[in-house]
Amino acid sequence: MSDQYLLPCKCGAKVRVGRAQSGQEVACSACGKPVTVPTLRGLRDLEVAPAEAAPGGGSGSWSRSRGGLFSGGLVVALLAFLFAAYQLWSYAAVSTMTTDYSAEVSEFEEAQIDDMNPSDMYDMWHEIEKHGIGPKRVPIWVAAQDAATDYSRQAMIAAAVGIAGALAALGAVFLGRGGNA
Repeated sequence: MSDQYLLPCKCGAKVRVGRAQSGQEVACSACGKPVTVPTLRGLRDLEVAPAEAAPGGGSGSWSRSRGGLFSGGLVVALLAFLFAAYQLWSYAAVSTMTTDYSAEVSEFEEAQIDDMNPSDMYDMWHEIEKHGIGPKRVPIWVAAQDAATDYSRQAMIAAAVGIAGALAALGAVFLGRGGNA
């Protein structure tokens, strides 16, 4: 049942009124004179107002493509923002390990070498000749810095995709609202 009714004025025009206006006075849009809106019981006897067209001359109805653009934009925005949040959370977890300890590690290794006696040095030299230095290991802070950079970059890309999705959803909302020029 409609919430809008057409109340006849003495001038012959019909004033659109709603249930919330029952018992009040409204001005006629044609002549400007006050018209008393009947009670809720009296509103039932009035002609039901037809549905209004959307502002700006648009139909106000959602086509499949407009609805798809809106819902698709919202889904893309939601997923992208969730992914961006996860990337930022990962960035925060890794960024605590990005402090460069190269100087401290070098100092520690130099102290170990300084504390070695010649026999230990000779044994170490033979071990290095026999097996090699070993595989190259990336220090943990370097790996953490690389990971933090990747997480930050992925979060920015995801945020940009999320903004694009939100703009697509907003575009669908305002699509067809423009006036006819």
